[in-house]
Amino acid sequence: MGTVESKIKVSIGLIAGGLFLFIIQDEPNGGSVTGISNMGNTCFLNAILQALSACDSFTKFLFALKPVQKNYEDYDALIVIELSNFLRSLTQGKNTNPEDLISALSNRFPYFGQQHDSHEIFYVIHEAMATIKKRSENSFIFDPAPENPLLGLMSTEIKCTKCLNKTTKFDSIFDISLIVSNSLCESFDYLHKPQVLEDFLCLKCSINSSIHAIRSMKSTQMLNEILKKYTNNPNNVEEKDLVKTTKTLATISNRICKFPILLFIHCKWLVSHSSGHIHKKREPMKFPHIFEVEKGRYTLKAVIEHIGGSMGGHYLTYKDFEGEWYQCSDLAVRKVTVQEVLMAQPYMLFYQLTR
Repeated sequence: MGTVESKIKVSIGLIAGGLFLFIIQDEPNGGSVTGISNMGNTCFLNAILQALSACDSFTKFLFALKPVQKNYEDYDALIVIELSNFLRSLTQGKNTNPEDLISALSNRFPYFGQQHDSHEIFYVIHEAMATIKKRSENSFIFDPAPENPLLGLMSTEIKCTKCLNKTTKFDSIFDISLIVSNSLCESFDYLHKPQVLEDFLCLKCSINSSIHAIRSMKSTQMLNEILKKYTNNPNNVEEKDLVKTTKTLATISNRICKFPILLFIHCKWLVSHSSGHIHKKREPMKFPHIFEVEKGRYTLKAVIEHIGGSMGGHYLTYKDFEGEWYQCSDLAVRKVTVQEVLMAQPYMLFYQLTR
C-alpha cells in the first residue's frame, strides 16, 4: 500500500461451494488506508475491523479501556488488548496481519477457517469490551472508561386490545436489526410500526377471569386469600398464580428512546419461506449519507457489503477516511466516490452522531 504504482489485488471468496475471484484495481492512496491479510475465510472479520476503524467514537472508547490481563484465561482482556493493538496499527496506515487478534478471538469464537458472519464476530468483540468496561467501573485503581458509543435504549410496549392494559419494558441496545425494504427510512418506520400478537396472555384479563372464577367457589377462606393476593399487588402476579388464563390479541411496538453516539444498523436480507428454503433479497435498498432522526443528525462512516447468496460469499467494506471514501476488500484498497458507496447493498451500516 502507498506506493506510486497501481497494483492488481485478488480477493478469493466462496459461493455455494465454489471459489470465485474479485479482481480489484488497487489505486495509490498515499499510505492512508491499509488492507488486511485474509488468513483463510476471514473476510468477515476484516470487514468489521475496517468499519470500526473508521468510527473515531468507537476507537476512542476502545483505546480508553486499557485492560490488564489478570491471568492466562482472561480472554476478554486479551481480545481487547489485541484489538486495540491491531486498530492502532490499522489507523496509522501500517501493513497489518490479524494473526494475533484471531488467536485471541479463537478463545471465544473457535470457528475461524469456516464461512461466518461479520455480525456474529461483532457480538464476540463487543461482549469482551462490555466485560472490560464493567470491570473498570468496579475498580478503584483505574479511571472508568467513557460511555460506550454504541449504547442506546429501546422501549417495547405491549397493549391488550381487549382491556387496553399496557406494559412497557426498556432494554439496552448496541445495534439495530432492520428488515430490508426500499429505503433505510422505510425500514425504520417499519421498526416503529405496531405489530399484532396473537394468543397473547394478558395478565390483567387473566386476573379478572380468575377473580370471577374464584367468586363461584364455595370456599370463603380460599376466595379471600386469592383476592387479597390479586388486588394488593397485581404487578407481581405470575402465570402460575392464575386460576384461569385469558389469551387475547395485542399489539407490540418498539421505540428508540435514546439514540447512541454510534448508530450500528444490521440489515436483514435473508428471507425464509414456509418450505424451509432461505434466499437473499436482490432488490436495492437506498440509504443516505446524512441520516436525520428525531433527536440528531448522523453521518455515514462505514458500510459493510456482502457479495454472494445465502450459502456464502465475500465481505468488503466502504470506509470514510478524512473525508475520502475507500473500498477495502482484504488487502485490496481503492478510492471510491460517495455515489459508488451509496449504490452498495448494505449489510451493516455505521452512522456517527454529528449533532
